[in-house]
Amino acid sequence: MDDRPLKRVRQACQNCRRKKTRCSGERPICAFCARLQQDCYYDDSWFASVQVEPTPRRIQTVTASGANDSTLATRVATIESQVGMLESSGALSSLGNLDISQATLDGPITGSLNETPPNQNNFNILPGPEIVQSLVKTYFEFCHCQPYCYFHEASFHRRLAENTLPTWLLLAVIAAAAEFSDEPYFRGEQVRAADCYASIAWRDISDNMFQEDGSVDLSTVQATNLLSVIDFSAGRYKQAWVKIGLAVRFAESLDLLSAPDYNLPFWQQEEHRRTFWSVYLLDRIVSCSPERTPTIQDADCTLGLPVDPVGSTGNSTADDDTTLARLVGQLDDMSRVGYSGFLCLIASSLGKIQRYSLRRSVTAGSLLPWNSQSDFASIYSALLTFESYSPVSLTNFDFVLELESVEMGQKYSSQSELGILASSHALYYLCQCLLHHPFLIRHRLQSVKVPIPPSFLEDILRRSRKNATSLTLMLHSLLKRRLCLASSIGYCAVVAGVIHRIFEFDEDPSVQEAARASYKLSLEFLQRAPVRWRHYPRMVSAVALHFRRTRSFRILTNHVLHWGLLQAQALASFSPDPAATSAMINPSLCTSLAPHPDAQAIWRLLDYGKLSQHAEAPIGSRQEIVPSGNIDFSDWAQVLETPTDWIE
Repeated sequence: MDDRPLKRVRQACQNCRRKKTRCSGERPICAFCARLQQDCYYDDSWFASVQVEPTPRRIQTVTASGANDSTLATRVATIESQVGMLESSGALSSLGNLDISQATLDGPITGSLNETPPNQNNFNILPGPEIVQSLVKTYFEFCHCQPYCYFHEASFHRRLAENTLPTWLLLAVIAAAAEFSDEPYFRGEQVRAADCYASIAWRDISDNMFQEDGSVDLSTVQATNLLSVIDFSAGRYKQAWVKIGLAVRFAESLDLLSAPDYNLPFWQQEEHRRTFWSVYLLDRIVSCSPERTPTIQDADCTLGLPVDPVGSTGNSTADDDTTLARLVGQLDDMSRVGYSGFLCLIASSLGKIQRYSLRRSVTAGSLLPWNSQSDFASIYSALLTFESYSPVSLTNFDFVLELESVEMGQKYSSQSELGILASSHALYYLCQCLLHHPFLIRHRLQSVKVPIPPSFLEDILRRSRKNATSLTLMLHSLLKRRLCLASSIGYCAVVAGVIHRIFEFDEDPSVQEAARASYKLSLEFLQRAPVRWRHYPRMVSAVALHFRRTRSFRILTNHVLHWGLLQAQALASFSPDPAATSAMINPSLCTSLAPHPDAQAIWRLLDYGKLSQHAEAPIGSRQEIVPSGNIDFSDWAQVLETPTDWIE
């Protein structure tokens, strides 16, 4: 191999980039512009890194003298190839028509910044200090502990004031908060702003990852997990899965699964714990799918469970003896587990239910669910134990919410604890609904060659209706108090709504009527949720799409997706196959049934990720992105920003 020096990859001028013409890269004028006798100019600002805290690893400025040429050359080659590919496909429209040639975030949040409301295509400029402070406040009000808790609030505000927050973390936080902000700065374009901030944050993370001296720290895990939640809510299912997968691997590489170094400051130890359990929760929740499996194994989690309080000034010392790995085998030792730890224990059971119930194929030789040694019996026993040791009652959420909201308000004046409380109750009922889901139980029993005990089916159906009703009433309580914030609670509403819809075909008229009323409450929650997550209307539309024999509806967008065109009268007519559904919930039919004709539709409704996608693409919007030329391994980060996955 010879020792010839590597040649620098030249940046294309703006004229050549706009016309997609090969540029020779000479300065001050390239060959193409010289031949056409036109002005030749280069835009170096896009390649200037966004920096809140200057570090030697990142490019601070791009100067005419060619500082940091080798790093700049790599970034230019990567970004130019992807910009050309995405521009040719029209995929840049997903970033709100962001002008890549002008996309820049210059400097820290203090100093001379853009204070005027942004014009179109201008959310690439970091807002001024007052707007950033407002967005951070909005984040801790609407996103913190809903149910993901990453930060020690007081320390986060201190680092913000000191300009020591990593760029990608600040961008991820303001991207998460932008959709909830009522700042006039955004002129009603909060969704587009959130997508732009998230896109630039992800590119900044990916640039850092693939640098020769790039490294991963706690802020990388926090930002990546935040961005994956944003992607799920925006319907970018595949991109979100890549990000959560990376967040898990980053957490493992930093050994977040183990106890933190006790020599670290208290707030760093707390963020270590909170960040890992947030990654764990997201991994469990989004794995509610017949096609996915949770990545993190409970046996590997030797980190102590999160503790209460989780407020801005809480200094509770974690008990690292109370670990998930130990409690999973000793569920009778839960007396010291608070709201946050209880939520993680329920998420652990959710992962087991995902492996047991949400599977298209049944493991050969598995014990029958009515066997006391079966996985079904073990999971159900764990759920009953959670009910026994729950810090608050699980039977009357409305009363509990009233009592706890007053007590928590007196202690912490924060909605964070209520977010954890609501999420833990919602996940508990979700576990019960999935474990006793009529469709999933019948699917599991299809291959059974022995008679099914009628009393077992009766108990399953009774528990299914009871827990779905409890979940729906809980969501209705949140709706009345305008407290719902967690993006994942929409999935809970859909699962309960599907069960209600199934029981509308029960032989008992009173059961039919109750199911019909509960079904409408589930839809009302998705339509009128206090926080208008973008995927909630898509979930409603998915129910409409799969339980109706026509595809005549389409979701339209404005500031956020609205569901105004789908009326309640139309929803009332949605029906799965009546005969097959009635047979599915008939306990006297104790033999294996034929596959349900709407099986594929129901599987899709139970898939968290696919529910978050667009229920139906506008006509003419589907196009396949075919990369042109050779793509380097590091280029995948830009490709992932193209939302091309639609539910067929």
